[in-house]
Amino acid sequence: MINNIRLRRTGWIPTLGVLTVVAVASVTAPAYAADSDGPADPDITVAPMRTGSACIGSARDSTSRSPVDGGEIRWTQSSKYDDARKKANKAWTSNGLGQVEIKGDSWATSNDLHWKDKNKKDGALATWTMYGSFGATDTIEMNDYYLKSGRPGPFDKPYYRRGAAAHELGHALGLCHKDQNYGLSIMGPSGRYLPDTKPTRRDRNDYHKLWGN
Repeated sequence: MINNIRLRRTGWIPTLGVLTVVAVASVTAPAYAADSDGPADPDITVAPMRTGSACIGSARDSTSRSPVDGGEIRWTQSSKYDDARKKANKAWTSNGLGQVEIKGDSWATSNDLHWKDKNKKDGALATWTMYGSFGATDTIEMNDYYLKSGRPGPFDKPYYRRGAAAHELGHALGLCHKDQNYGLSIMGPSGRYLPDTKPTRRDRNDYHKLWGN
């Protein structure tokens, strides 16, 4: 199953990744030059808020869709976007979100998640892939095609790199794509309208429902 975060503007629109078992989760971006002052996304309204299920489609937040093992994620990386990875790791382990530890892998531990890069015109700023078998290593791929310095459009900036990394790490923590009508979320499906580079209050609440307080 693939889940993409798409940008809502005219023209061809790339996305944030999705969940594939193999599951994939991603964030999207447009391939054309754009700036950050476009028209408001008609899909994002914050009042009145809806109530009830906030995941998009049939997806649900789930600890079973996560590489968390023994209360931690052990990671390795070969990505050039180390700043974005570091910010994402910190974002999901601070402000009361320390229930799942996110640590570098070592010789004595099993690698749960590998950060790497790709260069594909596939509509995804970044993609999380869950392989879903015992001992397998999930991946988060940051996409040079949209994020690399000097690319057209706004997505080669630290804000979007960090936001995409935080979004994908949220998937690795078991969170689905969220309907923004229920409240702003880093897990929303539109990379063009990332509300922040770290979890919002809503995201923190959803995290605690999965992993405790």
